[in-house]
Amino acid sequence: MNIPNILEEIKQNTKFQGGASFEDFQIRAFIDALGNTVARNPTMIEAGSNDCFYSILFNKLFERTEKPLNICIEVSDKLIELGRANVLANGCDNFSFKHARIGELDESYFDMIKQSNPNLWGNLSIETITIKNLIKEFELKEISMLHMDIQGSEIFVLEELINLDIVVEDIFLSTHKDSLFGSTHGKCIDLFKKLNFEIVFSDEYKGGYGDGLIIAKRKSNGQS
Repeated sequence: MNIPNILEEIKQNTKFQGGASFEDFQIRAFIDALGNTVARNPTMIEAGSNDCFYSILFNKLFERTEKPLNICIEVSDKLIELGRANVLANGCDNFSFKHARIGELDESYFDMIKQSNPNLWGNLSIETITIKNLIKEFELKEISMLHMDIQGSEIFVLEELINLDIVVEDIFLSTHKDSLFGSTHGKCIDLFKKLNFEIVFSDEYKGGYGDGLIIAKRKSNGQS
């Protein structure tokens, strides 16, 4: 598998909307994490799917040997359509899109962005979805990758996972210092400890505008 060629092809076929503070590093770490995926039918949930870059990358890395399932959740109908268009342009299949919010929506964040770009979001969904809903709908036994950038609601998802009987292998999430819920980085670290996850990478972005990043992996049996 020629990963540099796959990445270049995706970048050429994808219309991007923004970028994260640790984007280059996160792409490399994302690919490394997926190298350890052993599920017969790998499944990725992307909450805050935006332009669907990471979901498309996941799909492309497994399409020749497995049958990956991608579930994309996005509160903005305009970004849902952007994601759909990117998936189509990259020739991917087995995608399911959910126009919904997850956790509690930070309305103040979206209002702030609307002031500078009124047409960016389109309509924001009033429907709320949970990981439990998705497990039931898709009859999931395991989640290979959970990727989140949901403006503070990441704490609600991690809290939900504590009470769910589901194996999640890897979690990549952006943390937010100015969310409605305060700074979420430390809270997420504490929740990962409760989930018995190993923190592979943690950096709380402290300067100017930007998100933090936590990469966490489920501890193997016997690992404490």
